[in-house]
Amino acid sequence: LFQSNLNRFGYKFILEKHLYPFLVEKFNCQCVLIQDNDSKHDSRLCVNYLTEKNINWTPANSPDINVIELLWHDLKDYNCYKVELNTSKFALFTKLPLINIIK
Repeated sequence: LFQSNLNRFGYKFILEKHLYPFLVEKFNCQCVLIQDNDSKHDSRLCVNYLTEKNINWTPANSPDINVIELLWHDLKDYNCYKVELNTSKFALFTKLPLINIIK
C-alpha cells in the first residue's frame, strides 16, 4: 500500500513495472484500459507512456463508456448523506451494493 498520495510518477511506475507486463502476458495488449478521470491518469507523462506502448484507454470524461465513472456516480449518490467526509474511497466502495458493481 501507499505511504503517501500517488502522483503521476508513481502511477507511471505502476504502469511500467506491473500493468504493461501483465497486459502483454495476458492480452498481448489487445485490450482497453479503463481509468477514472484522476489527473495523474491524464498527465502528459502517463498518456505518452500509454501511447508509446500502444495501450488503448478510455478518453477522459467519458462516463457513458467508462464504467468506473458510472460506479463512482452511484457510489457518491448512495453514500452522500450517510458517511463522514473523511471516509476513504475503499470504505465507500465496500458499502456499495454488489448489484451496482455488476451492472
